[in-house]
Amino acid sequence: MSFLDRFNLEEQEQRIELFRKYQKYLFGLIAAIIIFYGFLWIVTPKYKVYRENKVRLNRFIEVLETRRAKALDKKNILKELARLEATVYEKETNFFTEEEYNEFSINILPKLSNNLGNTIDTITFSPFKRLKDNIHTATLGLRFEGSYISVINFIMELERFSKVIKIEEFSFKRLTDDPVILSVNLQAIAYININK
Repeated sequence: MSFLDRFNLEEQEQRIELFRKYQKYLFGLIAAIIIFYGFLWIVTPKYKVYRENKVRLNRFIEVLETRRAKALDKKNILKELARLEATVYEKETNFFTEEEYNEFSINILPKLSNNLGNTIDTITFSPFKRLKDNIHTATLGLRFEGSYISVINFIMELERFSKVIKIEEFSFKRLTDDPVILSVNLQAIAYININK
């Protein structure tokens, strides 16, 4: 054997010895790499599915929140619509129809005044004035006499009347002192819904 052969052989043995010394570390590294790639091979597709599902879930949450908001808006709109319909109904029922106004001004008003002890001298009627859309106004002029109490009761009855009546002008003068008898001039405005 030559020196070169021996040298190469010794070199080979050193390498083998070095390999044996670090063999467990090398196998550990190889095992770690295999485990890491196996982990990636198993987890990566599942992670992609997880991300896609998370994006889908976020979209569904946004759609759900939007629908909830729309449902709340719809409920609020329906509540407001019901309130407005009730208000319109109330206003429509508080206004006279043309027939009700005629009945009130010709029959009910004089009877109401007489029942409370007043005597109507004159009733004047004005033509209807258009206020807005189908709502019109009509002015009634009354001149009557009565005791202080009967005049006050008459005005209170007008204010309590189920239809809208607005007292626009009121003036009086005392005719007698004992008992107190007043001569009253009164102008009232009635609101009439013509299309009823």
